[in-house]
Amino acid sequence: MFIRYALPACRWLPLLAALCLVPAAGVRADDSKDADVSQDKPKDVPKLTTETPVPLDTLDSEATYVGQGAFKIKRFDGTGAGTQQSYDSISETQLSLEYGRRFQLFGATYLRLAASYERFDFSTTNAPIPTSLQSLGGVVAIEYIQQGEIGAFLRLAPAFYYSDIDQISRGNFNVPFSLGTLLPIGKKIFVLVGAEVNVLTKYPVLPLLGVVILFTDHLRLEARPPTPRLIYSYSEALDFFVGGDVVGDSYKRGSNPGYRPQDRRFNGGVIDFSEFRAEGGITYTPFKKLDLDIDFAGGWDFGQNFDYYRGSGKEFKTTGAPYARIALTTKF
Repeated sequence: MFIRYALPACRWLPLLAALCLVPAAGVRADDSKDADVSQDKPKDVPKLTTETPVPLDTLDSEATYVGQGAFKIKRFDGTGAGTQQSYDSISETQLSLEYGRRFQLFGATYLRLAASYERFDFSTTNAPIPTSLQSLGGVVAIEYIQQGEIGAFLRLAPAFYYSDIDQISRGNFNVPFSLGTLLPIGKKIFVLVGAEVNVLTKYPVLPLLGVVILFTDHLRLEARPPTPRLIYSYSEALDFFVGGDVVGDSYKRGSNPGYRPQDRRFNGGVIDFSEFRAEGGITYTPFKKLDLDIDFAGGWDFGQNFDYYRGSGKEFKTTGAPYARIALTTKF
């Protein structure tokens, strides 16, 4: 998605063994910088330099399509005499957009303000899940940027987290926040440590952890949420990567979304929604003078998880499905 800081860290556990990353909701920063890397190296290779300009404006957009995944549900027979076991399936479309601007407060400390919108749309299903999950709000962050990297941050994400456009209210307004710092361990290793708080999630307080390792001038590990990656910089214009993606958040379901009477016991409940993805792709930078990155990626989505942990306590999970994603990021 656009920059997603506040995903519950427990959702990262399936990626721990594969990517050596303790899950977190954290910070997406500019590329790390290494003083030993010369100016003729690929531009995406991190370089430590105090002359690196700080981008003031950022624009992030993303579109993803996930194929049909099946899950087993209880379908009521309408008589009250019992239930039937049935398999059902859904497909998903995800869209997101965020525009932000930084304002220098003093020295290397900046205030970042952003407006953001994200939505997940699901195909028709017999399961008691919404047809869409959406968030509309913004970002308020204090960032300390040192040597081209966000060295420390405090980030608030005030927004409405809701299931239908007509259900925006005070009840689904939430302000998750996170704070952390990026610690250098020598010249080629950086460790992210911090914490996040989100009162709507099943685990409201969680640690933030991540790591960046510069193996060579062209190969680096950026194990930072929500998209940990192993990246090979082929040229100034082209990167290849493999990694993961964790998406989702916690939402308040509307009181009258139009579901069948037997499913209305889920109305007004909190949905903890999450997905784990493994992917590979390329990042293409078509213009030298314009900081525009285009991601083309695809892989396997391990399934959607809808957890009504408050109220009914029901949890609905789908099987995996292939997916494709395109994302555009520009800084100026």
